Amino acid sequence: MIFFGRIIKARGIKGEIVLDPSPRVNDEDAAPGRHLSLRSEKHEFEKEILASRRFKGQLLMRLRDVDSLAAALKLVGYDVYGDVSPRGSEGPSLVGYDVWDTAGARWGRVAAVHDKGLNPLLEVVSDERHGPISIPLVSEIIKEVDAQGKKILIDPPAGLRELNP
Repeated sequence: MIFFGRIIKARGIKGEIVLDPSPRVNDEDAAPGRHLSLRSEKHEFEKEILASRRFKGQLLMRLRDVDSLAAALKLVGYDVYGDVSPRGSEGPSLVGYDVWDTAGARWGRVAAVHDKGLNPLLEVVSDERHGPISIPLVSEIIKEVDAQGKKILIDPPAGLRELNP
């Protein structure tokens, strides 16, 4: 299971929830009939998706047994986890791709992709450094993935290299 996002508010009298989704979640992942794990510090339970749709970058969902605004409000703040659909069309693994920044500097080669938190991380190994560099796999940083050339173009925020030991 991966992090799907966080329930940020309730919407409507029929108990729709508003999810701030992880970038990894697509519409197929949030299809009716799929099961999600909702977690807080004290509680964890499963809910089935009855309906979902995108709206302004967020996911609006109706969940089984959440049929009122009061019931939906009780879920605000819960973290949501679920299984993602196979990504056959997503392309090959990014391991082995060379990473370059927009200024033309080579950062290294992707050694692994870690997908255990809110955002997946690229673990990049450089010939010039002893330790790996972790780069968040988010659209604000990853600007282009060239599958044919096995290259990733990044626009890293200032200080990203220095954050890594």
